[in-house]
Amino acid sequence: MTAGPRRAALLCSGRETALAELERALRRLRRGRGGRLTLVGPPGSGRTELLAVAGELAAAAGILSVDVHEGRPLSLYRLGGRERPDRQRSAVLLCVDDVERCDGGTRRVAEFAAPSLRDTAVLWLVTTVPAGHVRSTGQYAEVGELSRADADELALRSSGRTVIDAALRAALDAAPRYPLHVVQTARRAVPWPAGLVAGLAGADRRMLAAAAALGPRFSPDDLAEVVDRPVGTLLVSLLASIEAGLLRADGDELAFSHRLVQDLVAGAVPEGELAVRAVRLLARQGAADKLVAALRGQRPPELDPATLREVAEVSARRDPSTAAVLSRLEHRALADRHPADVPATQEAAARIATYAVQSGDPVVGRAVSERLDTERSATLGFAVAEVLLPSHPAGALRVAQRAADAAGADVDELHRVRLAAVRLAGRAYADDCEPAELAATERRAARLGDPRSLALIGLARTLDTSAGGDLVEALRHASMAGEAADRGHGPQWWIAGIFRAKLLTDLGRLGEAEQLLDALADRAERTSQIGALPNLLMGRATCDVEAGRLAAAEVGLIAARQLAHAIGRPSLVETNVVNMLVRVAYLRGDTTRLTEYREVLERQLAVDPARSTSAAIGLLFAVEVTSAVEIAEWARLSERLDGPRRYAIARGVTDDLMRLRILLRHGLRAHAVRLTGLIDRLASITDAPLPNAAAGHADGVVHRRVAALRAAREAYQELGRPMLAAQALEDLADVSGDPQEQADALRDARAVWYECGAHRETARVDKLLRASGLRAAATAAPELGLGLTVSEERVVREVVAGRSNRAVAEALFLSPHTVAVHLRRIYGKTGVRNRRELTELIRRRAGARSGPADRE
Repeated sequence: MTAGPRRAALLCSGRETALAELERALRRLRRGRGGRLTLVGPPGSGRTELLAVAGELAAAAGILSVDVHEGRPLSLYRLGGRERPDRQRSAVLLCVDDVERCDGGTRRVAEFAAPSLRDTAVLWLVTTVPAGHVRSTGQYAEVGELSRADADELALRSSGRTVIDAALRAALDAAPRYPLHVVQTARRAVPWPAGLVAGLAGADRRMLAAAAALGPRFSPDDLAEVVDRPVGTLLVSLLASIEAGLLRADGDELAFSHRLVQDLVAGAVPEGELAVRAVRLLARQGAADKLVAALRGQRPPELDPATLREVAEVSARRDPSTAAVLSRLEHRALADRHPADVPATQEAAARIATYAVQSGDPVVGRAVSERLDTERSATLGFAVAEVLLPSHPAGALRVAQRAADAAGADVDELHRVRLAAVRLAGRAYADDCEPAELAATERRAARLGDPRSLALIGLARTLDTSAGGDLVEALRHASMAGEAADRGHGPQWWIAGIFRAKLLTDLGRLGEAEQLLDALADRAERTSQIGALPNLLMGRATCDVEAGRLAAAEVGLIAARQLAHAIGRPSLVETNVVNMLVRVAYLRGDTTRLTEYREVLERQLAVDPARSTSAAIGLLFAVEVTSAVEIAEWARLSERLDGPRRYAIARGVTDDLMRLRILLRHGLRAHAVRLTGLIDRLASITDAPLPNAAAGHADGVVHRRVAALRAAREAYQELGRPMLAAQALEDLADVSGDPQEQADALRDARAVWYECGAHRETARVDKLLRASGLRAAATAAPELGLGLTVSEERVVREVVAGRSNRAVAEALFLSPHTVAVHLRRIYGKTGVRNRRELTELIRRRAGARSGPADRE
């Protein structure tokens, strides 16, 4: 591998070890092995240039390279399927520069550093300072100083000089031998940065120290307030600092020319009082972005507990992980200074849990889950129940009830209402709400004006109303819950958003749901609330399934599952994600994954009662492919678990129609008729396009009504639901008595299934066409460029997925003998001898087709 010769030459001297480690990591990445390599060195040590070299090496190897730094956060949401979903990548290089200064979300995800995302290997190349605070795993490489000779050569090249004169020699001798220092020194030919502080007057030194405490960017007015001087008296010093290259104008504000300058100033002029005043000023202004940026660049100053709480609350709007650190300091200070103030200490502990779980802290995520049966404090009990609600609704209910029982008469009205609200939300997940209790608690919460209680009650109303079938009214409650949640720090804002998106989807407004989820994910990443992302990734993948984008959906679902495990909260999405993955594997005919997911769902059926129906329905899909004799058993279970009112936000009409067709295929007509009645009831209560189309479809299938199926097909096509349209087309072909309509419907259904990537359904319709003496219309040309037919390429994809001849035959509705014949022809055309060589050939070609990637 070669990179730009000039850059590589500048970096090799003094950095051979780091460059060698980098090249080894990239070679492993090309072989499909991800991981993490951390380049450790101070600012200006050439770490950023090494990342640029890595980008050039990756581009030469055809590997996508993504740049991440303070000004460009990492979007796991886009990486998990939203960005370039049409391009299949075998490897990705993520270059995270100066991770300590990145946003909280990027720092947290860089700690996890997942080595793969589905079939894509991921190499995390991270730069950090020595003794950085970000926890990490993987390989490390030190970025050392340049030798004197190399520094001299670099200074000459950078300055355009031909010889080193006395002034330049003095400057080089005064500066550490890092590339940035050498370049800056050569340009100025003065003792910089050694003379950065020594030559400044005391007042100017104090001014720059105050500026450093305000963060990388600051306003002259804020600086004047911190140093307690009129802004006019600072102008001469500020202009001199700009002229010297220490500061630069940035719109109406000033900024340090480099992090190095800020660090040198802050380290040379220790002014604890200035740091305290700067942090207090930014907190008082509510300047969350500036406050978090200032706190990242320094250790939190010594503050009293009340100020720590205020600073934490402001910081939480931008970075919950920083807020959690401040709350820990508050908790420690209260325990040391005010040990008798137990309520205040418990409130600080509650804020730690809320902030840390929202930030995706895996340690706290696991610790909170472990408190399911132990928490008794009203304050901490509410916080634990609140953050557990989306993953353990039954557990949240249990914690809140025990906290309320243990608190007795001593708990204040606010926490009484909060505990009552979270209990109501927990019961609503189990469709067990009392309208009178909901109304009474809502009145109390409104009187107190508590947004967290009001948001929880809104969630309970959403679940209760939707279970009754009124999806429009449920959408209104979800919107109101989201508005209330915007004023709190808990997870209710994104839970309400997920509810809204799913209701919009089932009302037929898929485009609105996608836009909403994208906006919610943008907010989660902008505010570093990693705890929200697994559910948002799952929600967006659900929309992808509804829109027939099965490949993108699978990537998003696996990313959601990986992230939930990484943050110590796998139960956030496990049941629902695996249920969706079963649907994807079912449609694509991936029997290997169906077997794997079946084991997971059977386990979840026992441990996740709030989502037992979703697990049972997923198992119904799984066993139709792998063990059809169990269909009746799982059909009975899913029907029994449906409940008296039926609709659940986590499921919806798409599952129902696939389920209905499975029941009819296996002769379970009585079950199918009961399910049709439930779908019809939903449509009668919610007069909306998709429920009405689903009701017509179900009626047409069960009672064999051609007109109803034609209307359902047209409605699905208008709503942008291709896979529902394909099912309606198949059912129309089965019911219609017109041979031409039957043939056209089957061919159209096949074309839709093929376009969606539903290989199993495509093969099944092919079998129906063959049985009818028809041929499928050509839907696409071969894609692999190996001279294979479309049928042979389908066999290749199944073999590359690791399936046996029998599994391939089942997935493609062929005989094992036909699969064996296809394989012999494939081996002859491609020149390979066995399955292993065929798999290696396809993967090499997939990497080559992705092409040299532009560095993003």
